[in-house]
Amino acid sequence: MLEGIEQRIRAVFRGNYEIVDRVRVDHQIELVSDIDGGHQLKIEGKSVLKTSDKVGLVDYTLTKIRVIVAENAENCVFVHAGALEKNGGALLLPGNSFAGKTTLTVELLKRGFRYLSDEYGVIGPNGNVAAFAKPISLRDGGRTQIDRTPEELGFDVSVGASHVGAVIFLNYEPNTTFYAQKISKGSAILSLLEHALPIRSRPEFTLKTLSAIPSSATFLNGKRGDAREAADQIEKLLDC
Repeated sequence: MLEGIEQRIRAVFRGNYEIVDRVRVDHQIELVSDIDGGHQLKIEGKSVLKTSDKVGLVDYTLTKIRVIVAENAENCVFVHAGALEKNGGALLLPGNSFAGKTTLTVELLKRGFRYLSDEYGVIGPNGNVAAFAKPISLRDGGRTQIDRTPEELGFDVSVGASHVGAVIFLNYEPNTTFYAQKISKGSAILSLLEHALPIRSRPEFTLKTLSAIPSSATFLNGKRGDAREAADQIEKLLDC
């Protein structure tokens, strides 16, 4: 099982990790096989999941690893958002899980945007966005997901950090026509704080980092229905 999860970790972090023999332990995650054939996940010594589903256990473990990284990363702020890049500018699409971030992200990738992430926008102290190019989590119409690398789907991955060109908040409402209006940077930052992973543990740093997003960026708030229509409208609004 450890060999399998190492392969999955390599796919998620795209080689940006290191296996060492000795290191200071900040967070401890254990996968334990029980004598009855089951498995469990322990975090900081506490059992958080027991299951006989090895694949489900690995999926859940990787999710918890990503959350721990996002909450504790130094010198950057992770926000729940789809993140893409085009012409040197990053587009952030903040939203919670099951809010349609990946669906809209994929539609924009089909239109020539480059992939940064379908889960986290990683914002540095200078307000730039770095890639967190985990495999894209495609859903089968329910809550089951299938992970595919952007390369497998024929999409380009952005390399290096990009300045924020636009932040667009869109609530998904079925059968709704796309609508978006401009909002102030201050309103956008307040909304971004709701999606920022380290807001509880490092509120001052989080606010300072998000405030570094340039005022020249486009800030929009609205609603969408069909992801294809939304992607078309976003291209027009951003003049891509």
